[in-house]
Amino acid sequence: MLDEKEKYYLLDYLFDYISTKEGPLNPVLSGYFQNLVNTLINRKQKLIIPYIFSDDSKVIDNLLFHID
Repeated sequence: MLDEKEKYYLLDYLFDYISTKEGPLNPVLSGYFQNLVNTLINRKQKLIIPYIFSDDSKVIDNLLFHID
């Protein structure tokens, strides 16, 4: 059985895109990011929702940082 760190390795890699604090994100890459996250939420809700809303997750904070 995979532990939590191994289970979310690819999601960590995906959400590293929004963890940067250097200037605005590339709009084209952000569109691809949005489409991928939307697809994951629609198809793999049981995997991604606990990842996004876990206590140690910074996903929501990073998304709010990049809202203009």
